[in-house]
Amino acid sequence: MAVDPAFDMRLVAASTRDLFEDLARLMAEGALDTRFSRPESRMADEVEVYNALLPGLGELTATMFIEIGDAGQIKPVLDALQGIDTGDHVRLQIGSNVVGGEFEAGHSDEERGKLAAVHFVRFALPDVARRAFAGAEVGLTVDHPGDRGRTVLTPAARRLAEDLA
Repeated sequence: MAVDPAFDMRLVAASTRDLFEDLARLMAEGALDTRFSRPESRMADEVEVYNALLPGLGELTATMFIEIGDAGQIKPVLDALQGIDTGDHVRLQIGSNVVGGEFEAGHSDEERGKLAAVHFVRFALPDVARRAFAGAEVGLTVDHPGDRGRTVLTPAARRLAEDLA
């Protein structure tokens, strides 16, 4: 979703099942190379990373990517998006229920004018929104001076409801 052709903003959500399948695939493909570290510590590190991505009870999690194709546009675009990871600039609307995203700390430094291009965000859904998720229209809205847009989740994305059960 993007207003400015200089960049594209994507939120990628994965279900708990997807995350476990990814971890299992990494292990099966040998991507968790243990030649340079103890196997148990390398595995523990990967499990710790994946645990941080898992949604808690009644939550959905996603990774927000700000993709900027032109290297000359990186600083201007990120400067224009300062503060997008604060307040309710990124939110889900589930029927009439609106849930603001809670961004993981440590990816931005407003005092120094630094904004990361990748952010981890959680949406803590109240009971009424969780119950409505499978049947209501679910929209993702970005409402920030640097970017505004809305998209509706596809039916395929409804499998995220598994994490809300």
